[in-house]
Amino acid sequence: LRPLSGRSVLTVGDVPGFAAAGGVLGIRTAGGQVKFEVNTTSGAAQRLELSSQLLPLATIVTGKAGKE
Repeated sequence: LRPLSGRSVLTVGDVPGFAAAGGVLGIRTAGGQVKFEVNTTSGAAQRLELSSQLLPLATIVTGKAGKE
């Protein structure tokens, strides 16, 4: 994620803890359903405008802003 820091790039990953480590969108499965986590700090650092319709559906996480 470090080389993308400060650029307007939506980072998406399915590695556990991806969003908390600085990715913008983390995808995971829970109970047979696909869930996603959004790191709003990283989204803001990447200068991305995250939809207000998307955020209520996500688990909001905090963490590093694209530094890992």
